[in-house]
Amino acid sequence: MDLTHIIPSYQPLPLPAPLWLLNVLLVLGFYLHVLPMNIVLGGTLMAAAMFLKAGPKPDSPMYRSARELAQTLPVFVSFTITQGIVPLLFLQLLYGPLFYTSSILMAGCWIGIIVLLIVAYYGCYFVIYKLFNDDSQKENGLAIAATLFVSFCLFLLIGFIISSNMHLMLHPEKWAEMYKHSPNGLNFFLGDKQQIPRFLHFFFSSIAMTGLFIGFLGTRKKERDPEQADWMIKKGSLVYSIVSTLQIAIGFHFLFSLPQEIREQFMSGNSLMSYVFISSIALAVISIILGFSASNSGSVKFLKSTMHTAFLVVLTMVISRHFLRSAMAAPFVQPEKLSVEPQWDLLGIFVLSAVGLIVYLVWLVKTVTHNNPTQSHSNS
Repeated sequence: MDLTHIIPSYQPLPLPAPLWLLNVLLVLGFYLHVLPMNIVLGGTLMAAAMFLKAGPKPDSPMYRSARELAQTLPVFVSFTITQGIVPLLFLQLLYGPLFYTSSILMAGCWIGIIVLLIVAYYGCYFVIYKLFNDDSQKENGLAIAATLFVSFCLFLLIGFIISSNMHLMLHPEKWAEMYKHSPNGLNFFLGDKQQIPRFLHFFFSSIAMTGLFIGFLGTRKKERDPEQADWMIKKGSLVYSIVSTLQIAIGFHFLFSLPQEIREQFMSGNSLMSYVFISSIALAVISIILGFSASNSGSVKFLKSTMHTAFLVVLTMVISRHFLRSAMAAPFVQPEKLSVEPQWDLLGIFVLSAVGLIVYLVWLVKTVTHNNPTQSHSNS
């Protein structure tokens, strides 16, 4: 099928930096977005489940862990939003003809993300400042769990909309049919065999990384509350290890849903794409072994080693995702053919601003994890 007549041209502007640098910034920007995004999605679900399972036992390790996790969520939502802008900027710069068209076809859902995000974000704040009551009142764990679960469902829907758009942009053959169905942008992309395993891979990653984050919160309490710290490290590491083991099976399901010619590029063993993919599997296995070791021993050393390895796993997965997008987009757009006129002054300002923002957000996360504003309530 000849699709050249429905794919728009690039804007008649040169790229503001070399292509390799724009690709690096795209990958790095998405990596810094996906890390906090995992905590937002997995954290709202796990905190809700932990509050529900703990019941009216505010002194139990599970309830206290859920409380600590919940009070960090607004910061991670903010981190996710601000860091999500960066990859979107470079995505539209390099793959604009595809991305803009798919966004227009899904315009209703795409714009609706703003409303869903506001409501879900408010739910996280509502839990902290309304449902985490003062000393004279008894917390309602069921109401907290319900509110967080609603936020989780909204975040999940947002993730599915974004994932669907990123998938639709790589399938121009679907565009004409969708436009006929609704030329006003009231479409929702469903039905491709890659879509569900692709999304499940992201979803279970959020559960695994949230488990690690619970363990990390436990390391902060090792000296002043060793019993609670031990519980958080062991349970968090166990969640990570079990879910990551499941992730390997989901990852291969996703791999075998890809077109054969692209799948072979990942499995050939003689290309950068395959080297990164094989490295991601090896690192995942190592992190799982370290995670089970941390879950058995409660060791801070094993937990931190698991975290560092998991960060590398996520990075290699993000790079593999970029390779996949480039390979699938290659028949339709070729950003390497665009002219380049570097604007180093503007790029330098952008990079310095981005680094400053990252430093601030990291400081903010450390402040929140060190100084729990609800700590006094749990000790009452």
